[in-house]
Amino acid sequence: MENVKDLDTEVTVKQEVIDTLVGTNSSLSNLHAGEVLTVRQLLSLMMVHSGNDAAAVLADYVGGSISNFVTMMNDYVKELGCKNTHYTNPHGLDEDGHYTTAQDLAVIAKKALENDTFKSIVGQSSYTLPDTNKRKSITYSNTNFLLSRYSGYYYEPCKGIKTGTTE
Repeated sequence: MENVKDLDTEVTVKQEVIDTLVGTNSSLSNLHAGEVLTVRQLLSLMMVHSGNDAAAVLADYVGGSISNFVTMMNDYVKELGCKNTHYTNPHGLDEDGHYTTAQDLAVIAKKALENDTFKSIVGQSSYTLPDTNKRKSITYSNTNFLLSRYSGYYYEPCKGIKTGTTE
């Protein structure tokens, strides 16, 4: 978010970026090549629905490539003082060399929650993506059940942020 001046900037989804997630059994927003979404919409798909395709599209857009963005991520967490975090991808899927600790995640989350737009996005129990050039409007649920009054796990003081799981 800090690297994009206008979150309403439009981004076109590239097929080669979508292809990076083929066969990963990844949580997806089912983005389509050629689909045009705003940075804000992609952030919502990533942070509410765990859309790893949205994370990859954003990484490619902001960094010029996914690998450049991963370098930016690693530089950023070092600036925050994280000592036990190293990223190899923008979406959190398991890979050799991709790791963090609860302490470093707390540092990252505390910094992120200073941003009001971030807080607004991650605090949503669902997100409705309006019609795009490739599909009709669709609503995505947040996988953080602490935010949903209907989940049985609702916790009113919860401010959001992804719970994230992998096999």
